[in-house]
Amino acid sequence: MLQLPYGGYVDRACHESQPHTYDDAEIVAATLARMPDSLGGKRMAIYIAELTRWRMTADWLPGVVPRSVPVEAKRNQHGERSTTVVVGTERVPTRAKWRTVKLLACPVTWRPHPEQIASACLSYEDWWHVLDWVRGVLLAGRMLREVEVTVTGPIVRPCRKGITPWPQQTATHHSEAVTHGFAGKISQPPIA
Repeated sequence: MLQLPYGGYVDRACHESQPHTYDDAEIVAATLARMPDSLGGKRMAIYIAELTRWRMTADWLPGVVPRSVPVEAKRNQHGERSTTVVVGTERVPTRAKWRTVKLLACPVTWRPHPEQIASACLSYEDWWHVLDWVRGVLLAGRMLREVEVTVTGPIVRPCRKGITPWPQQTATHHSEAVTHGFAGKISQPPIA
């Protein structure tokens, strides 16, 4: 087989000595083409075919945890700094005078957002259900000659096997919470 960049392979089964392998590929392609709309229809069939062509699985973002990052950053000769916004003013006594001081905070966002991680997990489960449907159809049809369909497959629900979409925070990171003397409270975004 001829390997393409990024790990893909060119399917040259029709030129090899086993002509039945090509017939088996046609049967699998016909099975995908007849996928019911309840499982995603033609769009899911194309997605499955592309993943199979590149020998990949659906990405459920393993090990990815949301992080709070500044919304905007500025760079100068001293390095990168997060931008701040004025959230209020405070009157404080300094050197026997009352002065008004601006309270600054750093706006943050969550990347990737927990909803993106949950969406990737749901997309993986949809992919797995389609594979299970294709396996069931191919086993029931018994039309494949060279390719053997097995009952083993990828993990059913890797997102739900003790992997939490949001880690428990034991301590607030000082660099994310304090900006220019303003101690802000970092709260976790709602879990979808």
